[in-house]
Amino acid sequence: MNRPPGAVAASRNSSRIGLVAAFVALVLMALALLAAPKPANAFGSMSFPVAVIDAPVTYARVNTELSFDGSGSYGIEFSVPQQWDWNFGDGTTASGTTTSHTFTRAGLFIVTLTVTDQYGVTGTATRQVIIWDYPVAIMSATPTTGRGPLTVAFDGSASTSEGWALQSYAWDFGDGTTATGPTASHTYATPGRYIAGLSIKNVLGWGSSAYQTINVTEPMAPPTNFTATSPSRSTVTLKWTNRMTTIHQMEIQRCAGSRCTTFPTVNYVDPAATTYTEGGLKSGTTFRYRLKVTDIAGVVGYSSIASVKVR
Repeated sequence: MNRPPGAVAASRNSSRIGLVAAFVALVLMALALLAAPKPANAFGSMSFPVAVIDAPVTYARVNTELSFDGSGSYGIEFSVPQQWDWNFGDGTTASGTTTSHTFTRAGLFIVTLTVTDQYGVTGTATRQVIIWDYPVAIMSATPTTGRGPLTVAFDGSASTSEGWALQSYAWDFGDGTTATGPTASHTYATPGRYIAGLSIKNVLGWGSSAYQTINVTEPMAPPTNFTATSPSRSTVTLKWTNRMTTIHQMEIQRCAGSRCTTFPTVNYVDPAATTYTEGGLKSGTTFRYRLKVTDIAGVVGYSSIASVKVR
């Protein structure tokens, strides 16, 4: 059936208007999709933040302030970092693009930066931080003084190395002998004063040492053959024979008068000395002398008394 010419034209105009309306609707839909928030991976989107940590120093001693910078973090596609949260791995946190932190104990810590963008999508980065401190060598020795031969038990097990395991214990007994391990035992055969030492190291190679004096004594035997003479005017010379190797201090004591009994110390001499000369004394005066010796354990002894009249 034939249509009137006017009806055909109206039908064509109506079709064109429908196509234009459909096209406009598609454009508006596309614009709406572009403008809508795009969470990570939604509809195939790759928008997400990337956290970046810049830490110039990641190996430091306890109580050193360290700086951390997260300003290099960035977003992929439409993501824009909005928030920076730090976790230092020691129970403390912070926020901001940059921060600083002081670790108060030794150990290996994992510092984590979490970056959040405008869509709530997060990205993280981590950095290892090694915090060290010197280990502390602690030693005990039992006994520290006694007659030789003296057996001493040494214990270094109380030594500490916070955050890092101790790797070695080295003993030096001060008499040319050594040992290893947290504990040790050693016998000193010869009387004398010895400095025993413990050196420790942890797995990082840091170490420290501790020392203990060991006094191996002998029976008190004050000097013998003690004599006093006046070889020249106003001068007195003393001579004696030592019988000990563990004398720590030797004193010259003197009093005036042939019957005096109070002996003040007038001088100190080397423990290995065997003679002493004193000048400037008043001629014709009688003096009484004696030696006072103290061994390395603090035991005191006295020589015999020698009298002399000054020329």
